[in-house]
Amino acid sequence: MYQSSDVRDYNLDTVVNRTVFTESLEFKNCPDVGPSLIAKSDLKAGTKVLIEKPIISYELNPKGRSSVSPQYTKKIWNDLCAIVLEIEQEQTPDVKITSKSSDYDSDERDSDSEYEDDEDDEDSAKPVSAFCPGVPAAMVAYLSVSPPPTSNQRTSPQMCDGSKLNFFYYPDLTEWADHPTTSLIRRTVEKAIIDIPAFSHIQAADLISFVLKIYCNAHTVAYENNRTLQTHSKRKQRRVDYQRKIAVSGSPLEPTFWPSEPGSRMLSKIILLPWGSKFAHSCSPNMFLRYEPATGTMILTLTSDVKRGEFLTFSYLPEDDTSLGGLLCGTTQSRRQKTWHFKFFHCNCDRCIDVDWARGVQCQKCSGDRCFREGGVNPDEQRQWICLDCKAKFNVDDIEFIACGREHNVQQVAIAFGVHVKGTPEQSMIRMMEPYLMSLLDPSTDPYDSDGELKDPVPPIPRNHWTFAYFHYLLSAYHLQLFPAYFSRGLAKQLEMLEKGFNEAYVYIDWLDKNLFTAPSTLNGTPEVNQNGTKMASFIASWHIVDICIDVLLEETNPKVARKVKVDDSEDSSESEDNAQLDESMSSMQIHDGTQLQPIAPSCLDACVKMVHIMQGHWIPLIETLFDTKNEKDPSNLTVIMLTKIRQFIDRVQQLQDLNI
Repeated sequence: MYQSSDVRDYNLDTVVNRTVFTESLEFKNCPDVGPSLIAKSDLKAGTKVLIEKPIISYELNPKGRSSVSPQYTKKIWNDLCAIVLEIEQEQTPDVKITSKSSDYDSDERDSDSEYEDDEDDEDSAKPVSAFCPGVPAAMVAYLSVSPPPTSNQRTSPQMCDGSKLNFFYYPDLTEWADHPTTSLIRRTVEKAIIDIPAFSHIQAADLISFVLKIYCNAHTVAYENNRTLQTHSKRKQRRVDYQRKIAVSGSPLEPTFWPSEPGSRMLSKIILLPWGSKFAHSCSPNMFLRYEPATGTMILTLTSDVKRGEFLTFSYLPEDDTSLGGLLCGTTQSRRQKTWHFKFFHCNCDRCIDVDWARGVQCQKCSGDRCFREGGVNPDEQRQWICLDCKAKFNVDDIEFIACGREHNVQQVAIAFGVHVKGTPEQSMIRMMEPYLMSLLDPSTDPYDSDGELKDPVPPIPRNHWTFAYFHYLLSAYHLQLFPAYFSRGLAKQLEMLEKGFNEAYVYIDWLDKNLFTAPSTLNGTPEVNQNGTKMASFIASWHIVDICIDVLLEETNPKVARKVKVDDSEDSSESEDNAQLDESMSSMQIHDGTQLQPIAPSCLDACVKMVHIMQGHWIPLIETLFDTKNEKDPSNLTVIMLTKIRQFIDRVQQLQDLNI
C-alpha cells in the first residue's frame, strides 16, 4: 500500500503548505509503529510542518439536518443510539448506563419536520455511552458518502467519495474479531442495515471499515459556531422557552449549556486528514494540533526541536480534563486502556514506559511522597511501586490508597466535579462542595458520619497523585469564582477565600508545570527533566484557572476612591451621631485620588509571584514560539488576548511588590 518514502509520490491535494511539508518530512514504515512521518532534516520549534484540509468533516453531535449532515433525521439518530446502547449494555452488564446525556433522545417519534432539531421539552434522565455519539455520527456521515438510492440525493460538500478512503489504516476484522470495539461496531452495523431502511442499500463490510477508519484516524476538534442568518421566530421562541425551563434557579452564572448570544457556541466536529493521520502517537507529543475554522484547515506545529530521523508525534488522546485516560487526568493504565479500546494499540511512548508520575503515593518505609508505580513496555505485567528516595519497593496490595478502592472513587469524583464546575452548578452542589472536597483530600477533617459515629479510617489523597492537584483546582475555582458569584464577593473576602483560592491555584499550576510541561524522566537511570513534555496541554489546563486568577487580582487591586456621603439635615439625632462616627473613621483612613493600587494579602501575593515565574519561564516563550502574536490589534486572536492578560498580570504583581518595599 505504501511503497515510497517520498511524500511527493503520493496525493498532496489536501496539503496547503506543500513546500514545507515535502522538504521537512518523509514517510517510512517503522517497526512497532507502522507507516509514519519522520523528520527529513533538523526542525525547529514553531515550524508549521503540516497545514491540511480534511476530506471528511461532520458534526459529532448533530442536532438537525443541514448541509453538513444532510442525511440526519431524529428517528435515524435515535434508532442508532438505541442499537449502540443495547449492544454496549450486553458487553458491559455490570455497568448501568443511566447517566444524563444530551447525546441520546429516548423519544422514538418519527419527527422529520422543520423543527426536528430543537431540543425536546422532556428533561428526563438519558443514558451515557462510550460510543454515543461517536458511532451513530460516523454512520450518519457515511450516508453522505453512500447516499440512499432515492430521487432526492442529498450529499454534503464536506464529504469525499469512497475511493479516497483507501489511504487509511483500520484493523483487520478477522484478527480483531474479539476486540470489544470492533465487535460492537460490527453488530451495530449489521443490525442497522436490517432495522433502519436508510442503511439497507449498504454493504456491511464497507460501513464497518468506514467507522473503524474514523476511530483509528480521525480527529475531534472544538470550534465556535457563529450564526449569521436570523433564526426563525417560532424556533427562537422555543429555544427561549427551553432555556428558561432548564436554567438553574437563582444562578448568578451565565448558563453555559445555551449562551445568551445564540450566534456563538462551541461545537465538536470530526475531521479526517489523509496526512494528518500519518503521525505517530505520544502522550508527550512534540507537536500541537489546532483547527482553523476560517480556512477549514488543521495546523500541526512543532512545540520542540526535532532532529533528523525522529518521529513527529501528537496525541490521539483527549487533551482536556473532562475524561479519564487523557493527557491530563488519569494514570498510565487509564491512558493505555483508552488507546487499546479506541485506537487498537497499547501505548509505549516514553511517558508510558517510565514511572507513572501522576500516581505518586506515600512510601510505607520512609513516609516520603516520591513513591511511584514502575514503568515498562508490557502493559499487562504486574508492577511494583518504587520509592525514589529510599529505593524500597511495594506491591499494589501494600498501597492502602489503591488497595481499598479509594483511588478509583476519588478519580470519578474529580471528573464529575470538573464537568459541573465548567457548567452551571446548582446551589445545592455549591453549598456542599468545599467540605466534601476537603474531606476527600484529608478524611481527618470530617471524622464522623451522618449518625455521629466515627468513620472507618481511610488514607488521605497522596500529594503526588494527580487528583491532589486537581482537587486544588476545583477548590480554587470554588473560592475565587463560584462562592463569590453565588453568595457575594464581600463575604468571600471576609472568609479569606481569596487567599485560599490563589494558593490552591498555584498548587495545581505547579503540579502541571513540574509533571507535564517539563516531564520528569527516569529512563536514563536518574531523575531528570525531559523538555519534550506535554507543553500545550499543560498550559491550556493551567489557563482555565489562571484566567480567573487574573480577573480577580486586577479587580481586587484596582485603585478605589473613598467618598464621603452628604446626609440630609432632616435626619434624626441618632443618625447624626452615626454620621459623626463615620466622619471620624473616614478621617483616619488614607484617602487617595484613585491612582494607588489596593494591596492584597501577603499569601496571595506570594502565590502570584510564583505563578509569574512559571509564566515568564515557560508560557510566554511557548506562546511566542507557536503563534503569531505580532498582530495585537486583532480582537479575535485568542493567543494575543491570553498573552495580553498574562502581561497585565505580571505588571500588576510587580506593582504590588513595589508597594510592599
